Amino acid sequence: SSSSSRAVISSEVQMLEPSPPQTPQQQQSTNSAEPGTGSGSQFIYTRSNHNSVLGIGAYAAAAGAQLVPMTDMQMDHWLQQQQQQQGHPQSSLQLLLTKAVQSGQQQQEKQQTSVNVVDSSSGSSGSSSSRYHLVAYPAEDNFAGVIYPADWVDKVHALSTTSDRYLVLLDAAAYLPSHTLDFSAQPADFVVASFYKMFGYPTGLGALVVGTDLVPQLNKVYFGGGSVSLATPKGCWHVAKCDPGQALTDGTPNYLGAAALKLAFQNWDSRGGMQVNDSRRHRIQLYLQQCADAYEHEFSGPACSSMKL
Repeated sequence: SSSSSRAVISSEVQMLEPSPPQTPQQQQSTNSAEPGTGSGSQFIYTRSNHNSVLGIGAYAAAAGAQLVPMTDMQMDHWLQQQQQQQGHPQSSLQLLLTKAVQSGQQQQEKQQTSVNVVDSSSGSSGSSSSRYHLVAYPAEDNFAGVIYPADWVDKVHALSTTSDRYLVLLDAAAYLPSHTLDFSAQPADFVVASFYKMFGYPTGLGALVVGTDLVPQLNKVYFGGGSVSLATPKGCWHVAKCDPGQALTDGTPNYLGAAALKLAFQNWDSRGGMQVNDSRRHRIQLYLQQCADAYEHEFSGPACSSMKL
């Protein structure tokens, strides 16, 4: 359910080959810059993230933004600190970043790509000189299945001031197959979903849900396919489509996949929807755990031990 107007942009996932790892000196120069240098923006993200989210760091680094990876405990500690020290989010963040750099834990990728840094001119918390910061984390850990606190979204938004605006990208791909996402409880600015993980088919089709007030801030550089209404060879001048879903999606849409989604949702609802699916998942989980616990080697006892989460 949603409490605000949002634009949905569907797209196919593209896999990119990773760049060679940076040297410690390159990591130090890229990741430990003082806040306010370069673009002045920060990309803050949990270390446990899908590669598709970590890849955003390549664009952020190319634009001169500071990369700040955190463990879930560091993220929670930082947000708790900000509730006690409203108005100075950079200080404790820089402290955590410095400790991470000194311990040699940061490993970042940097792509040679061209992006423009946008100065915002809209938004209730920002002005024409506002710096934008993006905080990204999964609603549910793709590997361990950990569900992160729902109030993180509001805590991040509370950091925004007249000079700095903090936005949230919530990766809900692993969360949505077994949970309902309520935007009134988790009003993230960007939400990513994967229909493949929900239904199994269609593959390669997902959705990016964007707050409509942020669409003008998405300074898209590349254009192609049906994303423009008019384009000329001279200077690559172009006029983007008015509809955000069309303007931000390049190439031919996956028409067959999109048509299949209607059948997928109908089938989902006919089986009882999210609640029944979550109950079924839980029963399968318990059954597999019982089977694993009962499995033994012929001479040496238990073959495995399951974690109790």
